[in-house]
Amino acid sequence: MSSRIDWAELTRLAVEMHATPGLWEVVSRFPDLPDEAELLQSLAVLNDFRRYHIRGLVARTVKELRASGVEVLALKGAALLAGGVARPALRTMSDI
Repeated sequence: MSSRIDWAELTRLAVEMHATPGLWEVVSRFPDLPDEAELLQSLAVLNDFRRYHIRGLVARTVKELRASGVEVLALKGAALLAGGVARPALRTMSDI
């Protein structure tokens, strides 16, 4: 963090690699971040909101299916959100 960072390029790469939350978790620990870092922070927060929204939808769908007598098995990203991974924030949105 001691040298100049191209925040626009770093943010673009983070979005492309579905890594905004993880990258922001690391970057946010540094003091005195420039204003250019705010976009990365905003995208990381948006990603978190999307993930928690999807988690709620999965939980509601599973509950309704089970109430109707349908056995449910969540696979891939839905399983991660339903509790298959202790810290789903470390996963990218691409697999959810």
